[in-house]
Amino acid sequence: MPLTAFAAPNPTIPGSKSLTIYLPPGTSSNVKVRALIYNLSGELAGVATNDPGAPAVLVWQFKDTDASGIYLIHLTARDSKGRSSSKTLKAALLR
Repeated sequence: MPLTAFAAPNPTIPGSKSLTIYLPPGTSSNVKVRALIYNLSGELAGVATNDPGAPAVLVWQFKDTDASGIYLIHLTARDSKGRSSSKTLKAALLR
């Protein structure tokens, strides 16, 4: 079960309130995906999970304390049969 994904807009547009992580169209609602977002100091900056109603989309809502910089988005997916896959994306947050 290879995991493909991308984040947009990347880099973010100054003033943006969120970053959307897109999974392939047709991602089953049986696939649970979790994104852990880290700054380059290794601090957890955010968590996003997919919703069964929109399984191919995850949204990271920025906090006012999230600074401009590069963030690593570690995605982990698990299907109903217990198979898992992971992928790490990079995203640039501009304030």
